[in-house]
Amino acid sequence: MKKQFILYGATGNLATLYLIPGCYELWRRGEDFKIIAISLENWSTEEFCNNILQAMKEYKSAPEGIDQDWYLFTQTIVYIPLDLEANYELPNVA
Repeated sequence: MKKQFILYGATGNLATLYLIPGCYELWRRGEDFKIIAISLENWSTEEFCNNILQAMKEYKSAPEGIDQDWYLFTQTIVYIPLDLEANYELPNVA
């Protein structure tokens, strides 16, 4: 079974400065896992990945060479926008 990492507050500073860069480094070392990113912004997974990469570059937390394989790394990410007032079923992310 593939490891799954659920990241609440995925668009916050902790995720941008430390958690996503750390997960990226683990992925580059061969770890096999899925990131389920959850936050309040109403973004698609692609928008999340683009915005988080831009933020990592802005805050200088992006590891060197990240542009070369960022797209491959993003295949491990599923972003789920959280609407605190909605009643819905979560998608299957397996």
